Amino acid sequence: MKPSTIIRGSKIAMLGVLWAAPLLILARAFSHGWIRVWGAVGIPSYVPPFFDLRAITSGLVIASWGGDPLVSNPFDPLHRAMNYPRIWLHLFSALGIDDRNVVVVGIVFCILYLICVSVLVVEAKSGLEAFIVLVAGLSLSSLFAIERGNTDLLVFSLIFLGLMSSSKHLRWGTFFLSALLKIYPAVTLMIEVIRRPIREKVIPAALGCLAIAIFVWQWRDLNLIRRATPAASLLSYGALSLRAEADYQFLRLGLASHQHLVDLGVVLGCWLAAGITAGVVWFRRPSDDDVVRATARSGEMFSIFGSIYAFSFIIGSNWDYRLIFLVPTLPFAIELARNPRHRFQGAAYILLVLVAENLLHAQSHYEAVWSHIATFALFIAVVAVLAEQCKFFLLPKPPHP
Repeated sequence: MKPSTIIRGSKIAMLGVLWAAPLLILARAFSHGWIRVWGAVGIPSYVPPFFDLRAITSGLVIASWGGDPLVSNPFDPLHRAMNYPRIWLHLFSALGIDDRNVVVVGIVFCILYLICVSVLVVEAKSGLEAFIVLVAGLSLSSLFAIERGNTDLLVFSLIFLGLMSSSKHLRWGTFFLSALLKIYPAVTLMIEVIRRPIREKVIPAALGCLAIAIFVWQWRDLNLIRRATPAASLLSYGALSLRAEADYQFLRLGLASHQHLVDLGVVLGCWLAAGITAGVVWFRRPSDDDVVRATARSGEMFSIFGSIYAFSFIIGSNWDYRLIFLVPTLPFAIELARNPRHRFQGAAYILLVLVAENLLHAQSHYEAVWSHIATFALFIAVVAVLAEQCKFFLLPKPPHP
């Protein structure tokens, strides 16, 4: 049997697993108890199903009564203030989405995500690459996003659609829409400005400036969203999550009097580590394969999705389901692992992604330390690659001999 036939058959089998696993879990959860089934899988869960979407549907009720769900949302199952931009209220209202049909939205978000991962599996250059993508695509973090029905699944799908599209305008449009929906994807437009030739920088730069202007105009809403978003140390990653974990450890050791110094030191330390990493990479002599790694499809996916991870890490605290944005960075890491000069770097990155995405069970502070170590190491690795890619696009090219 030809190797190509074996690879094709293995990909078909992997696609079957990719779709069957989450859909069977959902079917079982609806029929045998949402919390019981997801808990057996290892996912912390709440009822009603697709819990995060309920913040929007309950917010619609509050808004219809003249209240502001970003300030107070007592109809939410946990009385959470809504921490999404108001555009979600307008979208759900226009589409007639409420608690009676929101389950359909959660299932659609799941399907969109699985389509994106399916494309990555199909485009994999080897059976091993397809398997790595499958494991990451069905990680505990991914299942966490599906269980919550989290809006990051839609944002992930929009950005992925933009990347796969041959139309630059559709691409920039999806990036802009994603920024309006969740704010942090605005960094993708900045990356586009860096990667594009001068004549193609105008539109993404204009859309980026427009997004920033909208954010400034909505600064009161952004402040409310910030306040409604907890800085958790468990089931989460990011500079503020690291700070929360450090606070807990210092309190446990009876060193609460130094807590304000710890808070400042952890956040500044993350920024400093990123700056030093970028600086070292920037002034290092470029390698011969920089062109291939920066301009190939895998390098492009890494720059877009990797920038989302790095940006979300440095500005806040993120629930672990947002680690799904690391899945499309894996083809680039696999390319690195195939290169003898970068084999260790690529293999280490792949291992860190798979570990970080599957430490969701770490609900004690002792175990959570390992999760924070993995996500911080990934942050530094992503910053290093982004700095090298930016150096390629921004610095003048040396003349050919």
